[in-house]
This record gives sequence, C-alpha cells and structure tokens, in this order.
Amino acid sequence: KFITEIVLEKFPHFDNIVLKPDVHRILNSKKVSDHHAIIPTAEIRDTDINAIPEGERKILCLIANRLLCAVSEPYVYEAVTADISCSGYYFTCRGQNIITDGFKGIDTVFKSFQKCSDGTDDDTAVIRLSEGQRLENISCEITEHYTQPPKHFTEDALLSAMEHAGTDDITEETERSGLGTPATRAGVIEKLTKS
Repeated sequence: KFITEIVLEKFPHFDNIVLKPDVHRILNSKKVSDHHAIIPTAEIRDTDINAIPEGERKILCLIANRLLCAVSEPYVYEAVTADISCSGYYFTCRGQNIITDGFKGIDTVFKSFQKCSDGTDDDTAVIRLSEGQRLENISCEITEHYTQPPKHFTEDALLSAMEHAGTDDITEETERSGLGTPATRAGVIEKLTKS
C-alpha cells in the first residue's frame, strides 16, 4: 500500500476523500538524503493514533494533511469578471468558479476537522452570470466609512524603527545597521520631540 492509503485509513476525518495520488511526483526513496521532507512512514500503520499525546498527534495530523495535499490533483478554477451597469453607474466584480477542488478540498476537510480558519474562507454563494443577463430585485445598502490616519510614533516605536532601518537591504559585510549609533539616537529623538 502507498503511504497515502495508510494515512487515509488512520485519520477518520479523511474518510470521504477520493484520492488519486501522484506520489512519485514528490517522493523518490533513492534521492532521500540527510535533509528530506518530514513525511509519515509505514510505521503509522501499526500505531494507535489515539495513544499519541495530543500535541504530537496534531503535528502528525498536520504532516499527513500536507502529504495528501502535495500528492493530490491541482486546484483548478476559472477567473470571472463581471461588468454590471445600473442606472448609468458601472460596477465591476471579480470571482472564481471552481472546476476541481483538488488539494484545496483536502485542506478544507482538514480545517473543518481542526475547527480552524486562515481567514481566506469565503462562504458566499456562487452566482452564475451570462452576458446580457438582467438581474431583478437586487437589494443594496449604502454605508459610510472613514479611514484612520496612521498612528503617531511613540519614542519606543521610533527608537525601534531607527535601530532596524534598512536591515533587509544591508549585507553581512556591513559594519552596522540602522540609523545613527545607540549614543546619537536619543539626541535625535529628543530634537524631534521638541520640534
């Protein structure tokens, strides 16, 4: 049995998943070296998943999920753009029509089992549109919002920004990073505060 079949048997939340894994795309035992990916091994077959401590079981479940996602079919969708006119006003909306869930279907099952969300889940219904279609009984609501300006720097935030300025752009050969030296930063901040 492939390791993917064993994983599907051991974790009950993957029961309804039909998988046609392409294991050879990501696993090749001949090329395994010291630093290979973390994957479940055949030992999982004889392991009682419920006997594993909860923290370790969650990590194993996460690794199993990533393996199944890596060997599953691709996520296929079509991008849709709709230009809608109403009483002389024009609106554009964009969305996706999912053709094949692929690895995202497995990930969705995993997230619902773990009762977690990455903030990208969208529960809105899919609406099919065609060119020239008339939409009837559309309700809308006007709301008014104001943007907030960025918050002012506190002395601590300014000091931290000065210490870390340009850190991403500076090479290892550079003697120091940031603006000024620790001795001069306090004086600069004091002048800024006064002015």
